[in-house]
Amino acid sequence: MNQINIVGENGKVNIEVNGYERPTAKDVDDANWLNCSVYIDVPPFSGRYDASFSTRDFLNFGQELGVLSDHLSGQATFETDEGALRLRLVMGSRGEMVIEGEAEIVASARAALKFTLQADQSYLAELRRSVTAVSAEFPVRASGGDGGR
Repeated sequence: MNQINIVGENGKVNIEVNGYERPTAKDVDDANWLNCSVYIDVPPFSGRYDASFSTRDFLNFGQELGVLSDHLSGQATFETDEGALRLRLVMGSRGEMVIEGEAEIVASARAALKFTLQADQSYLAELRRSVTAVSAEFPVRASGGDGGR
């Protein structure tokens, strides 16, 4: 199981990537969706929901994290096609980092949670490694059904 932990001083978000949603899909768009579980703990709120994220969501986030980590300035954003989760990491001039998040579930009822976490640059390298590991385990597939490998 692949996990990505976004940790702040006042809460955390955990994304578990459980596998390709449609492992035998022939259409490239269908072939690149992943089954994920999202756990959010931002006191006093905590909860879990399942969502589908694209392999490209993780690839793009990893690339932005690389730039953020290398320059220790700017921002990196994890934003999903369907809006189920948005995370924006903004690095301050003194190594402090603000994580702005929004989780939105659209089902029979609509629910959303916006939150802000405080962190620092010391945790950025581990986050980058975990996102890179997810992208390596579940690469963007050029054609469906082949696992991209």
